[in-house]
Amino acid sequence: MLSSLERYSEFYVSKHKNRKLEWFHSLGTATLLGRFKGGDKDLSVSLYQAAILLLFNDADKLGVKEIKQLTNMGMSQICIYIDL
Repeated sequence: MLSSLERYSEFYVSKHKNRKLEWFHSLGTATLLGRFKGGDKDLSVSLYQAAILLLFNDADKLGVKEIKQLTNMGMSQICIYIDL
């Protein structure tokens, strides 16, 4: 995703010389398809929540320290999205 953001930023700056482009990742959202025993559900979540939830595609159980290491998020960001 980072390479796409960088490419778009370069494109935007080349077209609009006097404008400034800023990214606010905390405002981003994603829709994920969750497959549950009771049926599939669409989950509308923040980008941070999506990053954490996607980790569970490869693991059934993760601790906070593992999530921190895998996502490179700070503890304050993680604790907002995990009920601790």
